[in-house]
Amino acid sequence: PDPVMRFKSRKAGDYLLKIRDNLYRGRQDFVYRVALERGSKPYLVADGKISGVDEMRESEAVGRKLYIARPVVISGVIEKPGVKDTYFIKGQKNFKLRAEVLARSNGSPLDAVLTVYTPDGKLLKQVDDEAKNLNVGENLQQIDPAVTVKLPADGIYKVVVSELNNEGGKDYRYCLKLGASEPGFEVYTVRSMCNIAPGGNGNVKVMIDRTGGFEGEIKIFGDKRYVPQQKIPAKIKEGSIVLRNPERRFAPPKYVKIYAEAEINGRTVRKLVVPADIFNQAFAYDHLLPVQNFCVGSRWSGNKKKAKPAVKAEAKPAAQKQEAAKK
Repeated sequence: PDPVMRFKSRKAGDYLLKIRDNLYRGRQDFVYRVALERGSKPYLVADGKISGVDEMRESEAVGRKLYIARPVVISGVIEKPGVKDTYFIKGQKNFKLRAEVLARSNGSPLDAVLTVYTPDGKLLKQVDDEAKNLNVGENLQQIDPAVTVKLPADGIYKVVVSELNNEGGKDYRYCLKLGASEPGFEVYTVRSMCNIAPGGNGNVKVMIDRTGGFEGEIKIFGDKRYVPQQKIPAKIKEGSIVLRNPERRFAPPKYVKIYAEAEINGRTVRKLVVPADIFNQAFAYDHLLPVQNFCVGSRWSGNKKKAKPAVKAEAKPAAQKQEAAKK
């Protein structure tokens, strides 16, 4: 994330602002802009809403013993330096708890730390940042914490959100998601367009993000003209899928939707395969950037022969025509 500095001068005078790369590198494309503004300016923090999940404010959750049979999202803020937000949940033995914070990924300056304590007050687990399986999106720094723990006993567990650098303020907002650790998956393409000869087949590499212990088989399908039914075997994290071009001749690209489906805990889970393009970048060599649509295009399948120019007959005088007729 880009840095933001809030500075209050203690005395009048000239101050020096220095800017450098974190690793002391430089190139012609290491371009930046600096905005110097007077006064206080809020951070651009997204609300972090998650569809299909019960939401509550920090004031509604603090002091309550939360039952998280269904996932719940708590919207909170570390208002002052040194403040720690504490939440209590009713836990059962062998329950797999998943707790995750969304802060930096939503534009908040909060560098969150997530801590879970057992009913008898012992530290169960503490996490600063969570490593991701795939580097996806524009913000690749893995700076938000998440933790998955198997609860050792029945009782009331304590989940604490704090700030790593002992900072705080009205902009230090976060969303805390609590619930059961559920198996799941996402499938990404590594390019957003496939050029195939008319009537032919083509392959597209895909990357599978398996979460919550899911290792099952994944079915791939879509419009039969473009996407034949096929399967990604269990445990596979990288593979390829086959696509078709049903056109009989060269044609403009077509938008194609590809779906992935799997059986998880007795229910069918269907998701759209996310079209993306792969890029190389410092710190994130398999960087997938999602795009809006996946395209199947037509490429030339035959030999491009240049047509011979037509030879225009020369006009002949009438006398020459008569001689030619006699011969």
